[in-house]
Amino acid sequence: MDNLTSVCLCVFMCVFVVKSELYEEDSCYSEIDRLNGTCVHIHRCLSTVNDFKKGIKPQLCSFDGQKPIICCTDCELIGNTSLVWVNDRGVYFFKTGSKAQDKCIEHVANLRYPCYTSTGVKRMLNFISRDCYQYLPSFELTTVGGENAERGEFPHMASLGYGDSIERAEWVCGGSVISDRFILTAAHCIFSSKLGPVKYIGLGTLKRSDPLKTWQLYNVSRIIPHPQYKSPSKYHDIALLETETQIKFNIYVLPACLSLGNDDESLASATGWGAIGYRKDLADNLQVIYLQQFSEDECSTAYPSNRNLQRGYDHTIQSCYGDKSHVINTCQELHRLELRVVPLAVLECTPKWCNVSWIENIVWP
Repeated sequence: MDNLTSVCLCVFMCVFVVKSELYEEDSCYSEIDRLNGTCVHIHRCLSTVNDFKKGIKPQLCSFDGQKPIICCTDCELIGNTSLVWVNDRGVYFFKTGSKAQDKCIEHVANLRYPCYTSTGVKRMLNFISRDCYQYLPSFELTTVGGENAERGEFPHMASLGYGDSIERAEWVCGGSVISDRFILTAAHCIFSSKLGPVKYIGLGTLKRSDPLKTWQLYNVSRIIPHPQYKSPSKYHDIALLETETQIKFNIYVLPACLSLGNDDESLASATGWGAIGYRKDLADNLQVIYLQQFSEDECSTAYPSNRNLQRGYDHTIQSCYGDKSHVINTCQELHRLELRVVPLAVLECTPKWCNVSWIENIVWP
């Protein structure tokens, strides 16, 4: 990862010079921090990750075999620095072992999002004792609102195009950027009976009327529907689109994170260029609507067995959201809108979890 740093002992062994022989758990004095510290294995001292990134050589106490023992001034030690990243702003992030979540952390660490809460920590001198460094949560949060989205407010949004040429394409479905080569969308968007298969992806745009020269445009090289999706069923209604070339990230084009099911799901926001009302025209400006989650009983009552949901609402793989202040049918009124919060597709008509393992195996094999 180009902008992330993790400690690799075999690379940095040559930078150490032993000034005095001290051993693990011995007291030491850090000339770097000008504080008393403790001699510990290098992989237990979090500050060394950023030190190496900035070209600072850790102060050596001794060696345990081939493993350096260094003078550490952190208030608390960690288990293994190889599971840590640090970005250019000095914020530390911890790997989880999940491909999707670690990719999310990598994106949050290195890319500038208009609205996110950082999951990292920052090194700060203990403000009470002032004798060691502690690591406190680093938050960057921006609030959003309104029906018309602002330019760059939802940089993961993708518009999907159909037709013989990109100049005359009709942009009638939406998706979400999840990596530098893949878009997550609804499986029912991969083919149009009137226009044929999806062929183009438009990114970084706010209005459908924006000149194409202001869009990032990509050809679709591969269409991968969920293996259990069968049209016109709305079960497992998700698909992946691979771009022919690598997506270029900037302030208007950024990947969304996949949820692993540990987020607050009581509220969601849907974004897209769908119809702004029943039997009304498609919106020109990207729209956002804020929705509340309905209970299993409410969803089951609202969505009994029908042609597209033969088993009716299935709470094991679906969720349904709406505006509890007035009744709307999200599948009709917002059928082209994409969720900003999981699931990343049409609200009542898509899986509750987007089958993260299926996505991971394709996007990050």
